[in-house]
Amino acid sequence: MSALHRIGIYIFATALVVLIDTSAFAQDTTFTYQGQLRQTGQPFTGIADLEFALYDALTDGSEIGLVQSLTGVPIEDGLFSVELDFGEGAFEGGERYLEIRVDGAVLNPRQRMTATPYSLLANRVASGAISGTNNAASANDSTVSGGRNNIASGDYSSIGGGFSNDATGALSTVCGGIGNDASGIRSLACGGQFNTASGARSVVTGGESNVASGDHSFIGGGQFHIASGWHSTIGGGRNNRTTNNRSTVAGGVDNIAGNFGSTVSGGAENTASGHYSTVGGGSSNTASGRFSIVSGGSGNCAGGDHSWAGGSGAKVRPGSNLSDPGMGCLGVPNTGETPGDVGTFVWAGSGSGSFVSTGSHQFLIRARNGVGIGTNAPLAQLHVVGDVLGSAFDLGSYAAIIENSNTAPQGPEVLALKTGQTNPTNTANFITFFDGDDDALGRIEGNGSGGVQFISGGADFAEWLPKRDPDEVIGPGDVIGWHPDGISLDTQGALRVMAVSTAPIVVGNSPGEDERQDWAQVGFIGQVPVRVLGAVHAGDWIIASGHEDGTGVAVAPASIRVADLHRVIGQALESIDTEGDHQVNVAIGLGAHAAIGQTLAQLWAENSRLQARLERVEQQQTEELAALREELALLRTVMSPQLAQRESE
Repeated sequence: MSALHRIGIYIFATALVVLIDTSAFAQDTTFTYQGQLRQTGQPFTGIADLEFALYDALTDGSEIGLVQSLTGVPIEDGLFSVELDFGEGAFEGGERYLEIRVDGAVLNPRQRMTATPYSLLANRVASGAISGTNNAASANDSTVSGGRNNIASGDYSSIGGGFSNDATGALSTVCGGIGNDASGIRSLACGGQFNTASGARSVVTGGESNVASGDHSFIGGGQFHIASGWHSTIGGGRNNRTTNNRSTVAGGVDNIAGNFGSTVSGGAENTASGHYSTVGGGSSNTASGRFSIVSGGSGNCAGGDHSWAGGSGAKVRPGSNLSDPGMGCLGVPNTGETPGDVGTFVWAGSGSGSFVSTGSHQFLIRARNGVGIGTNAPLAQLHVVGDVLGSAFDLGSYAAIIENSNTAPQGPEVLALKTGQTNPTNTANFITFFDGDDDALGRIEGNGSGGVQFISGGADFAEWLPKRDPDEVIGPGDVIGWHPDGISLDTQGALRVMAVSTAPIVVGNSPGEDERQDWAQVGFIGQVPVRVLGAVHAGDWIIASGHEDGTGVAVAPASIRVADLHRVIGQALESIDTEGDHQVNVAIGLGAHAAIGQTLAQLWAENSRLQARLERVEQQQTEELAALREELALLRTVMSPQLAQRESE
């Protein structure tokens, strides 16, 4: 019978004693105690060892008389009957409670002894109306309407009927039932069995073995409840406690509302031990902080003042003054300060152990399958969905905003992204961008060298540049001239000839949103699809066509002229053999100076060739001049005699 304990069994007990006229017979202190024992809700049949101890209080108190130990008591269909004797003086008018132990297991709560044994003290003289069998009305204007073994001993008390009921408090009432006692002033025990309304104006409407000991306390029904706080309430259930003023347990099993204004709505083994704390339901939850709430779930602890916990294993750390942790706060470290983690909210999904707060004013969520805001099917730990539309320059146009409102001069940080890799490679994506079809458009990822890289389908670095004429239609791929007063399809006299970007990866110099129609994204560095007229071969230089219509033409590297250098846009990266207006992928920006270098190299080679030729001509002329000089000298030698003869003549 070792399995018998207060969970799953209850004791149904009555005391049957024949009223004795002490003027004719010597008093006998032995009385018969009858009870019914149940296990897991069913009457027990078998042999059990029983112990009976008498106390003067429902809990704690002083033991009266000797413990009655009875071994091998036969129990048939749950019923048993034993003779008990606690000696003379055991029943002298005070409250008496019988503690019963079955095979060493104590049954809670103790059973209040009905007034029948007090018949041993003196003869009863009825002073009020009595009906029924073996009833007594011993006080002023007390009434017993019927039943058996009922005693109305309080002034103006009344018993409607039933069996072995006592109305001992002044103006108290027992409606009926078995073994009920209304001992408080103006108290009411309306029905059920072995219920006690001992607080002033306390009420027990039914159930079994319930005690409303607090003034103005109320128990609606159920079993083994104790409402000891003033103005406290227990609605029903089993083995619930309201131990402080204005506390409430609506129902459930083994719940405790243990502080002023605390509430347990239902569930099992829940404790609301904080001032004005609340446990909504569930099991093994504790709300120990002042004004704290556990909405439900299991194993949750709202330990901080004004804290909230829900789910499974959600723990808000309690303060250092917590005396009764309850089931939910067992093993949770306290903060070392009285109020605990103040104002903290913790929600935890099931199956992952305890989820414990680390500070005050936290909002903590553990959701294994994600947190959805605006969606009931989150695809990540946090999934935010919003249906908003507006300007990119308007904060209210975004599905989510992260804002650091700090205004310190050193500059507040706003968002940090962290990966578990020590040296993130391209497998660590910090940010990935998707379109409406869930296709990735680009990402920011590690580069394996202590930095990050931006990956996208965009191909060039561009800048917004204003149009010279806001009404001029300039589109992606158009060849334009950059003039001091803006860009235009007119390339004559331009500072530079460039192309409008089609899909830039980075765009700078952005104007206001309302001005963008008067600007264009012009490619500075990278690959840009450019409108080209006619056939083109990879490696050709693309220059402005001169038609001033946004087109370019291809020029072979060997054919580039100095006059064409200022018209160079970039170098073709693909070949197209057909005529017409084509979009050709062109490398622009860095590298475009190669056309100048190539032309200069050609000029240098030509100059070197001409210089060598000049040197050869000069050498030939020098040699020819020397030969002429020799011939002239010889001629002078030959002619000298003749000239001398002429002069002499």
